Amino acid sequence: QRYYWAQWSDADGDAAAAAAEADTVAATGVPPAPRNGTYVFLVLGGESPLRAQHAFDNAVALLARAHDATLLALEHRFYGASQPTADWTPRSLRYLSTEQALADVVNLIDKLEQQ
Repeated sequence: QRYYWAQWSDADGDAAAAAAEADTVAATGVPPAPRNGTYVFLVLGGESPLRAQHAFDNAVALLARAHDATLLALEHRFYGASQPTADWTPRSLRYLSTEQALADVVNLIDKLEQQ
């Protein structure tokens, strides 16, 4: 199931809100927090839209099932449905960086911890 939440284009919070995406298997809104005492495995999307078969049919998914872990997959900004800006101008593409992508991971973890 797909989940979307508002997120700053600039992960430091300096720009307009936009959508980021996480895939998991549960309800609606932000993905549910993992059960206490369980592991979380996170698959990070690459330079293409995140597809369920790529995120959940791989070695990480096998390990997650073996450890009864929660498996999440985060689509990389600017690929697929995760468009943090309305256009791809040079001004907008400044938000396409490793630092911004890692900040998206931190944002996901923060949202899970707030639950």
